[in-house]
Amino acid sequence: MDIKIRENDDIITVSVKGDIELYTHAKFKNKLFELSTASNKNINIDLSQVDYMDSSGLGTLVTLHKIQNKKGRKLTISNVNADIRNLIRLSTLSDIFEV
Repeated sequence: MDIKIRENDDIITVSVKGDIELYTHAKFKNKLFELSTASNKNINIDLSQVDYMDSSGLGTLVTLHKIQNKKGRKLTISNVNADIRNLIRLSTLSDIFEV
């Protein structure tokens, strides 16, 4: 998994390349929580290069959403493929994440 970070005035964009699953989600989780703790900016996660995500990745997104929400900041996800979009809808998280 490769994670690239770009910062603008009020948003951090996190571009992820590779699958987000049980064996790789720790790197994903640690990087996102580090960014959220160190910054008071909105975070956007670009999933254009992610083909697969399991429940561990979803759990990380939900926890980060709660952290950002407590800070009055937003977490958004973008460029979600059809499989991940269906996973989000099936897990009833489409109320939290617009996909």
